[in-house]
Order: sequence, then structure tokens, then C-alpha cells
Amino acid sequence: MDLDKRPNIFDIQRFSIHDRPGVRTVIFTKSCPLKCSWCQNSESQKSKAEIAFYFEDCSSCNKCVEQCPTNAIDPINKISSYSICIQCGACADIFESNARRIIGREMSRDEIVSEILKDIDFYKTSNGGVTFSGGEPFLHADLLLQTLIDLKKLYICIRSQNSKNHPMKSIPYKNGLPAIIILDMP
Repeated sequence: MDLDKRPNIFDIQRFSIHDRPGVRTVIFTKSCPLKCSWCQNSESQKSKAEIAFYFEDCSSCNKCVEQCPTNAIDPINKISSYSICIQCGACADIFESNARRIIGREMSRDEIVSEILKDIDFYKTSNGGVTFSGGEPFLHADLLLQTLIDLKKLYICIRSQNSKNHPMKSIPYKNGLPAIIILDMP
């Protein structure tokens, strides 16, 4: 079991009420073996961090063009040439417009648990908890199992949304974990 692996987390959504019961924190992992055309989290499909461009937030200041070491950004339309882009993130380090953002950040088990615990008071008062989603959270089964055990010790309600498109032995059913598994079927 390799607990030093750090999965890419592309989002942590707080105060979610759509993944009932109660108020939940949803941890979205990157990497999914499926490429569903209807995927509502298409930024989760690749396993590595990637840079997203939000045209509506672009101020046309050209600072991203100046920062790009490979000249991958067209200075006129601001579109990146992904065949040239090395995904270094220099263009996303410009905070004035926030038009370019890095999607995905490696996080350790301790970092993930620390983020979840920020909302523990909401879980207790609403019967909420945490939902692991993605991507496919069970692609990180060893780390996920240990995280779930940590949360179960704190009486945090655990859910997981997954595709069931991975080896069944990787699903951590041990010790009643997770309490609920929601399958997304293609």
C-alpha cells in the first residue's frame, strides 16, 4: 500500500446540499478511465493538473503571453496551443484577472483530512459529511481507504460517487467504508 501517493484534487466544494444527507464537503479527484461525452466534470478526466482558460475573465492585458516560456499563447485571441504548452502554470500565476487557472493539485491524506475537518461543525448540525467524487476516486483506493478510516473514527458520514470501472477489489468495503456508494453508469 503506497500512502505516499498524492492524488490530484481538482476541487473541494464546501456546503454542498445536492449530495444529501445534510451539508457536505465534496472532494473531486482527477483521473477517470471513462471519457463520457455527458460528463459534468470533464476537467476530472486527465490525471495530471492542467490549465483552463476562462475567456470571460480575460482583461486582454497580455501578461499571460509575456509569462509563457514556450510562446504557446496567441497574443490576439489568447488561445493556447496545447501542442506547445508545457503546463508549467506561469500564465496562471497572474492574479489580476484569474482567467487562467490550474485545475488539479496534488494533496496528501493529511491535507485532504485537514480540509474536510474545517467543516466538521456543519456535518454535526446537519447530519452531513463528505463525498468523494471525481474523476474516479477509487483509482486512489489505498489512500482513499486510509482517509475513510480516519474520517470514520471521527463519526463523519462518508459517501463516494464512482463509475465502477475499476477492479472491484480496489473498493474499500472494509470496516463498512464508505457508508454509501453512488454509481455513475455510462
